[in-house]
Amino acid sequence: MFGLTTSLIFNSIFGYATEANGKAAVPTQLGSSVSQMQQLTLMHGISFESPVNVSQYYVSEKLDGVRAYWDGRHLWSRTGLLIKAPEAITRELPAVPLDGELWLGRGNFGTMSGLIHSNNPSQSSWDQVSFAIFDLPSHGGNFAERYEALKHLFPLPEYPSQTYPVFVIPQTTLSNEQQLLDYLAEVVKQGGEGLMLHKQSNAYTFGRTSNVLKLKPAYYSSATVIGYKPGSGKYEGKIGALHVRNTQGIEYYVGSGLTDNLRETPPEIGSLVCVKHSGLTVNQKPRFPRYSKLCE
Repeated sequence: MFGLTTSLIFNSIFGYATEANGKAAVPTQLGSSVSQMQQLTLMHGISFESPVNVSQYYVSEKLDGVRAYWDGRHLWSRTGLLIKAPEAITRELPAVPLDGELWLGRGNFGTMSGLIHSNNPSQSSWDQVSFAIFDLPSHGGNFAERYEALKHLFPLPEYPSQTYPVFVIPQTTLSNEQQLLDYLAEVVKQGGEGLMLHKQSNAYTFGRTSNVLKLKPAYYSSATVIGYKPGSGKYEGKIGALHVRNTQGIEYYVGSGLTDNLRETPPEIGSLVCVKHSGLTVNQKPRFPRYSKLCE
């Protein structure tokens, strides 16, 4: 889609560093992470917990895909994994850095993650994958200006759509929190995960920022501990996750939310624990399960 000349023009307009071969140079904040295949330091937000002036934000559906960073040459996961995506996707991308998600449609996060880790771009499931773009990391403007630039580079569907191999995630503006909650209810009803709020004046910063907010519905359920998954890394010798079974007989693991004390002295086999999650996957497992004390 984008040739060398076109990419060079983009780089000149948006101020990207360009190498002799026309490929965009990796931003210095990411250089060591990419080369060493360690976790990338991208911008990521916090949970929506305090009132804000909603009118100052762009709001979009939070896609349940896999975060992906295009460095102008390759796609990388947030954990530093080189993603071997098919040319049907990468040939659509210019030699400028892009931040987005590889998306297989609502409710298919697990399948998308497995596809990436299979390391096989020829798998037929890739035909249904889209690279949904939400930011231009090296652009010097605020989020509103970056979004405007993206709209001139890629298709902008009315709603997130797998019709395009690459598209810009549509953003909308709302006036108040009631409109925000109504929009959230609509997205969740259609099978979406939640919403993202980007402050329009926000510059792209590397790391966590309060100018990007995640809003997801919260659900709570109980489950019985039936085993443990050993920890690794900093949790070596401790519990990595609880193996649990809910009242419907669905088994899954819960690691997020466990304190160091709980990892050393976990709930006994047979005990009930409370799990916070953001809804159910297509396999009826809790999405993003997290240990919670709320049910106690």
